[in-house]
Amino acid sequence: MAGVLPRACRRARVEWGRIRRGKAILQKDSGMLAFSSELVRVLGRDVRIRILYLLLRMGELCPCDLSDMLGMSVQAVSDHLTRLRDRGVVSTRREGTIIYYSLKPEWEGVLRAFFRMAKQSSQKLQIAQP
Repeated sequence: MAGVLPRACRRARVEWGRIRRGKAILQKDSGMLAFSSELVRVLGRDVRIRILYLLLRMGELCPCDLSDMLGMSVQAVSDHLTRLRDRGVVSTRREGTIIYYSLKPEWEGVLRAFFRMAKQSSQKLQIAQP
């Protein structure tokens, strides 16, 4: 049948040295790869990217302000903020009944670099919109 992938890889010969090098690379960089995977999970939703961008650009914000900025319910914004807090990306400060959220300092540099790279890449590359 046309378009069906073969069940097994069919190569003329195995380059064991190349296989060992690839495994060594993965082993050596396992910490960075684990962090990259976590970063992708944290940034996995468009709204979380927007929340993090606003916190990076504007500093401390409450869910009500974010709700107005994003055009979402306070509850929906709070749910995303809770996920970000549970992942150790944002911290909270309570003032009376209002909880303010801000980026943890160790994430500011990571996100600043991410958004800088995204901005530069978006000017060079075209990604199809869904």
